[in-house]
Amino acid sequence: MIKTLKNLLKQDKERYTVPRKVQDVIPVRRIWKDGIFQVGSRFSKTYKFTDINYLVASREDKESMFLAYSELLNSLDSGATTKITINNRRLNRANFEQSILMPMRGDACDVYRREYNQMLLDKATGVNGIIQEKYITVSVCKKDIEEARTYFARIGADLIAHFATLGSKCTELDAAEKLRVLHDFYRQGEEAAFHFDPQDMMRKGHDFKDYICPNSMEKSSDCLKLGEKYCRVLFLKDYASYIKDSMVTELTDFNRNMMLSIDVVPIPTDEAVREVENRLLGIETNITNWQRRQNANNNFSAVVPYDMELQRKESKEFLDDLTTRDQRMMLAVITMVITADDKKQLDSDTETVLAVARKHMCQLAVLKFQQFDGLNTVLPIGGVYIKARKKMADGESAFACAIPWQVPVLCHVRPFEYYDGLRDTLTKEEFMRECESKCTGSVDNPLLRDQYVQDAKTLTIMEDRHCGDPNVRYYIGYDVSYRQRNGNAMCAEVVLKTYEQRRSTSFKKDCVYLTDLPPLDAERQARRIKNRWAQYRLEGAPEPIIVIDSWQFGEAVVQQLHRDLGDGLPPLCTVNNDDRYLDLVQKNAKPCIYSLYATPGRSGADPNIDMLDYLTREFEHGNVGLLITNVHEGTRAYKMAHNIKDDTQDVKIQHPYIKTKELCDQIANLRRKKTGSGWTQEEINKHINKDLWSAMMYAARPIKLDEDAFVASQNRRKSSYQEAAEHLDSEITYAPVRTRSVRRLGRGAIV
Repeated sequence: MIKTLKNLLKQDKERYTVPRKVQDVIPVRRIWKDGIFQVGSRFSKTYKFTDINYLVASREDKESMFLAYSELLNSLDSGATTKITINNRRLNRANFEQSILMPMRGDACDVYRREYNQMLLDKATGVNGIIQEKYITVSVCKKDIEEARTYFARIGADLIAHFATLGSKCTELDAAEKLRVLHDFYRQGEEAAFHFDPQDMMRKGHDFKDYICPNSMEKSSDCLKLGEKYCRVLFLKDYASYIKDSMVTELTDFNRNMMLSIDVVPIPTDEAVREVENRLLGIETNITNWQRRQNANNNFSAVVPYDMELQRKESKEFLDDLTTRDQRMMLAVITMVITADDKKQLDSDTETVLAVARKHMCQLAVLKFQQFDGLNTVLPIGGVYIKARKKMADGESAFACAIPWQVPVLCHVRPFEYYDGLRDTLTKEEFMRECESKCTGSVDNPLLRDQYVQDAKTLTIMEDRHCGDPNVRYYIGYDVSYRQRNGNAMCAEVVLKTYEQRRSTSFKKDCVYLTDLPPLDAERQARRIKNRWAQYRLEGAPEPIIVIDSWQFGEAVVQQLHRDLGDGLPPLCTVNNDDRYLDLVQKNAKPCIYSLYATPGRSGADPNIDMLDYLTREFEHGNVGLLITNVHEGTRAYKMAHNIKDDTQDVKIQHPYIKTKELCDQIANLRRKKTGSGWTQEEINKHINKDLWSAMMYAARPIKLDEDAFVASQNRRKSSYQEAAEHLDSEITYAPVRTRSVRRLGRGAIV
């Protein structure tokens, strides 16, 4: 990744906290009177600039304006993020009349003043009373407010000078003016009610967010409700290689309250040149390897494929733009929000906006489950919170030559936003395979063949509680984690449902639920495990079994499970007669903990070998079932089975299906390694964890013991043939046998 972009992503990384009130949704932490806002670790300042007569200008004037605008973009600091915002809002008639219109004086000229004021109103508001305002927001990461104030003083002077060249007037916004912009958006229809006095606020001990936040906020998967208004955030998913300059104008010439923002991240020229040179070298290497393969097949007249040649050509042109034409590499994110009075009108306006984008060969898309983040990105605050922007559902991320994702970005084949979105949509392993051309698995002696794993994906409905069948039993495998290690700070939890199969001595093992959880102290982890155990309990059915590695920190968790935690659930105890916990067993304890040591060398041998051999064999025999990895299909099947029509639970429902994909990736990253006594598993990529797979192995350990006991009990029974033969023998009476006389007819003859 480009160094500048990596630093920006690191600076923007914040710890997520669940909002408990409406004010918590607004990401602004502190404000100052001069208009500087602190958003996360960044400081931002907003400037307002007036429009210029670009559309009615001549061709020569348009070219000069375009060059001046390009110079403005090239002057942006690479260490900062610049947001250009176009705000369509309904006119506050009272404020407009007070500031613009001519007051009446009570003389004979009042007639002309009224006519003049009416002309101003008609010109400014148009048909539907919509006015358009334009802002530019600069955000930068600085040590303190003094450094930020010095930086904005320099940047502000440059912006004012460049906008003056364009024929536009650029002015700074103070805290009250910027808060008014946010207030008018959050509280549409209440624009005249805004009043902000910093001295009065500090004297009363109020928060500045109290003056701008709406009365309520409601979220769904694809829209938000701010008070009585509905809004929806969209983002530019894909765009054509050439875009007309009238596209933004057509999007914003919509007679609705809306806001469009363009976030620009400039990249230093030296980094961009170095990145393009490296990628160009990779393309040349791929072409050389392709020609070498063709020559080996005696095909000396083969022409380089068109896609390879196109990538080489565009990479060279882009390199020339950077080195000879004094151009800069920039990454942009385009988002917009539209508002309406009701949901029906919002859907209609959304289709209109999407149609305008399709007209220009661009593709806008609605943010799913990220409406809050998208809204904070659109507003002129200064932050960029969108990460997931494109789902891989159509195979569009694949491209020729197995080159990394940076090459299509630099060659303008794909936008950066496309691949940046895939980082959160795909798992880490999938992104490494699909976009970074890195191997996350091995065909050389894999732990499990991919076909076995694919054949196991037969479950469409996940089970987050007992299914109601008293003949099934649940096993909960739990992999303990208590500290940061190898980039992993999660505990893994896998639930296996077992039941007998006809004409088979092996149980069917269905992985019906799996998740990973952040590590906490031993008591809180024990509470989570007991809550999960309680969800899979059913009167008259076998008790669920908790399988946990009781080595080191796991022992502390097991000890907490033996206690009465005051959560209304009984204390638990071990079922495998572990002598370490005999003193902790209480009278009303439920025997449902299987304690094991999964650490090699603890018991003299590696216990994972037996579990590995058993679980891989069950996969090969088709006795293991996994959830499907099609998240949308699984969610739809679950909601239909439970008659759920609310979309707010979709994230919770999708979680097990997403984690199933991670489990499959972890299996693909494992291969068999020969040891002195046999074999064991080995991670191909050390940066990919195997916690879900380990939890699944733990759960399989007592299942193997139960299967062995089941087979032994079946062997002690008589077969159906033996039972039928004995029953028949008891009902039949036999007559006494008559002895026949023997006569000698001759020597050696007997009759």
